[in-house]
Amino acid sequence: MLYNTTITRNLQSFFIPLILLCALQSIAAHGAMQDIWTTRLKSTSGAGVASLLIDESTMLNPAPMAFYNRSYIYYEYTKSDIAISDESGHPDPKRSKENTVVTSDGAQKVKGSFSYTVQNHDRGYRKRISASTAYPMSKKASMGITYRYTKDTSYENGVEQKQSTNNQMVIGFYHQVKSYFSLGMTFTDPLKNVENETIALVGGQLSYQDMISFMFDAGANYYEDMADTFLFRGGLQLKMLSDFLLRFGYSRDNGRKESGNSMGVTWVSPRLILNFALRNIKVEKDILLNQRQEKIRESSFSMSLHF
Repeated sequence: MLYNTTITRNLQSFFIPLILLCALQSIAAHGAMQDIWTTRLKSTSGAGVASLLIDESTMLNPAPMAFYNRSYIYYEYTKSDIAISDESGHPDPKRSKENTVVTSDGAQKVKGSFSYTVQNHDRGYRKRISASTAYPMSKKASMGITYRYTKDTSYENGVEQKQSTNNQMVIGFYHQVKSYFSLGMTFTDPLKNVENETIALVGGQLSYQDMISFMFDAGANYYEDMADTFLFRGGLQLKMLSDFLLRFGYSRDNGRKESGNSMGVTWVSPRLILNFALRNIKVEKDILLNQRQEKIRESSFSMSLHF
């Protein structure tokens, strides 16, 4: 009983201020939000809600971070080649780039992670600051919360047209059911601070002797029609030799009218992890979403140092 009371007090002291901050600061952003993921997540097309990850805490599920006992520094660079089809059907090539820095402290009783991302594209840029914290609820279960602050600036012919900011919250849960099977759940933007960004995801990961892992996530916007906003992500990870990991992924997002596939490779050493990923995305034209038909090819590289 004393243990449960202590947990409740710690959860209240860390999570309630973040919830209030998200509720009090809400200015709707314009346009659909481009995914901000680590290279590891890009390699599985975003699948990993039930995976034991820490660099990804501020971008997917913060809860698994509660079971780490090391600190990490992460850097990522991603470039994208975007082919936009005009009214005549001819491609209009564009480019964008993304830089992300993540610092995570898993050495303390209450874990924490902080990330800063800058995206640049032909129509403007985006800056996002995110902070996550997580706490174990039992020996095999945990919960976490992420606060995100995003600032968008749009340009037209080199002239600034509009600025918008928004605040979002992500609540995550993680449970290791068996040594080979885990479950995860996230609620993104439950306060509906940003239009069409609210989504609930449920995921699982099934592993066999640390040699092969299957990841699958599914969800939808529970404020809208479930079929119209259904999202699925699936990933496969294979261990090659003793220090290489090979990954593949597929995703389909009905809400954003896009689909994609990906692959990646990771090299793991005692202190340094290197990731590389390629991701192809097909965006459908949609008048309601104010988006054109696009084909995007992402190339991403990252390094993570732990100590």
